Amino acid sequence: GVGTVATILAWNFPQTSIVAIEAQAESLALARRSVQSNGLADRVELRWGDLRDPSVFSEDERFDLITSSPPYFSVNSGVLPADPQKRACRFETRGSVIDY
Repeated sequence: GVGTVATILAWNFPQTSIVAIEAQAESLALARRSVQSNGLADRVELRWGDLRDPSVFSEDERFDLITSSPPYFSVNSGVLPADPQKRACRFETRGSVIDY
């Protein structure tokens, strides 16, 4: 998304470093702006990719907490937005919640 979960975590856990993964380039750009605007660039690392893709992580990376906010509406459950960025944020166009 736009970095909301990463920002909330960074504010609530000021001693932590955060890695945030975003699959869409447009959303990643919005997340970068948000992280910069909130003064969190030194603690929040943003990566472009799919969290289900092992190449997004190094082999030795380990995390104390993993969160996710994948889209959770089935593509059959509503009117799909014409905007591809909005569509992918809201609807399961790349898999269901179970896939994540």
